[in-house]
Amino acid sequence: MKLRSVAMAWALTLAVATGAMAQSSVPNPGMQDGVVAQVDTQAGVVKLQDGRMYRVEAGTELVFKGYPTPLGALRPGDYITISGARPVISRDGQYVQDPGN
Repeated sequence: MKLRSVAMAWALTLAVATGAMAQSSVPNPGMQDGVVAQVDTQAGVVKLQDGRMYRVEAGTELVFKGYPTPLGALRPGDYITISGARPVISRDGQYVQDPGN
């Protein structure tokens, strides 16, 4: 009987831990996530592999592996979460605010 109680306690602990991990990997509303394709540090823009681009501004937070990370430290292939960044598009060689956002 004791073995069954231990097994049930372990299963419950695993379920709670897995649920917490799943919740932390989902961006909150207003946050975006994706894989870095390119970083333009001079323009302050990060481009994700799916084509979305974001201008990093005061108040923007870039999170890589659970830690706030400066734009210049990001590398292609990094999976990041972005909050407080302005969506941009490239038009005539310039980054401009995305009119759809």
